[in-house]
Amino acid sequence: MSSTITRATAVATGGAALKPSLSSEEFAARAAESNLPFILGMIIPFFILAFLAVSLRTYVRMRIVRVMGVDDYIMIAAM
Repeated sequence: MSSTITRATAVATGGAALKPSLSSEEFAARAAESNLPFILGMIIPFFILAFLAVSLRTYVRMRIVRVMGVDDYIMIAAM
C-alpha cells in the first residue's frame, strides 16, 4: 500500500519527493493547539443570523400573511 501512495505522490508532484513541512516536535505542538475559539467564532454569528432570518420569516408568515406553508414548518424544524 505504501508503494501505491509513494507512486501517487510522485505522479502528483511531477516526480519530486515531498519533504515534511514540520518537524515531529512542531507537529506535536500544533496538534496540541485548540481551534475551539475559531470554530465558535464562526458558528455563533452565523447561527444568530440564521435564527433571525427564520424568526422574521415566521413572524411575517404568521402575523401579516396569516398562512404557514409546509416549507415554513420544515424551515423551523431544521433550526
